[in-house]
Amino acid sequence: MSNSGLRRQVEELKTRYELEPSLPVEIYVEGSLDKSIIEWFLKKEKIDEIYVYEIETIEISKKILDSLTLDDENNRTRLIALANIIPDRIACIIDSDFDFLDNPSYQSTTSLFKTDFACLEMYYFNPEIIEKLFLGFPPSNTPSCYINFIENLGEILKKIALIRFAKSKVAKSLPHKEIVKDLIKENSTIKFDQDNYLKKYVNYQKELLAKFSDFIAKTTPQIPQDCRLIIQGHDFIELLQFYCDVKQRDAKEIFQNLFYSCIDIETLKNEKMFINLVQYLKK
Repeated sequence: MSNSGLRRQVEELKTRYELEPSLPVEIYVEGSLDKSIIEWFLKKEKIDEIYVYEIETIEISKKILDSLTLDDENNRTRLIALANIIPDRIACIIDSDFDFLDNPSYQSTTSLFKTDFACLEMYYFNPEIIEKLFLGFPPSNTPSCYINFIENLGEILKKIALIRFAKSKVAKSLPHKEIVKDLIKENSTIKFDQDNYLKKYVNYQKELLAKFSDFIAKTTPQIPQDCRLIIQGHDFIELLQFYCDVKQRDAKEIFQNLFYSCIDIETLKNEKMFINLVQYLKK
């Protein structure tokens, strides 16, 4: 299942499905890694003749996004737009992102599928898969208890997720900053200097720091019990990279690829989004 060539126009795709209603469903995803795992899942489930495309293969203009009141111009909002334009003949898969903390303003449709957690990476945020990942690392880098280790990661990642969420509401234009300089590894645990990180995040602006701190304090009681509902995948990979002291330029991609080799089909096929996707494709 591959795609190539020039970008297709969204109106062309819409017309194609209107003229040929018997065409098989096509799946659209945010990026190449998402494409790989969905293709692998379809293969394991023996679902043939379904092609998976990155949303970048479709031209969706800012004018279209604006007409649907989608402020951010990114792959996620392009998928939301496509699902609204073609509401029942395709499947658009997006990360839920912060939808578990904030009621989404966009309209959901039959063709829009959201991850059961904040992002696709959270399907393998569990001790068993983390343990598989560490099989290839030296004992000095192996956590003593994987349950405790993932709880440690979860507590830090929740704090970082709240800062990201505050940024989206308080100062969207601020660039996100790497977290490694405010992490310390002690034995099998990681400690995070949230206060220092937050000061740097807002460029030491006292007024902005106060706004962030206030927003985070008000939002903290709303955090879901399952931290996977708000954790962002990029931060998760960055924390693992720090713990393992892997500093190669392409380390993040290496970790992401390692996870794909650790996950099993049973983990995915029993999750709600994948169950709904299979039912949709087979109807």
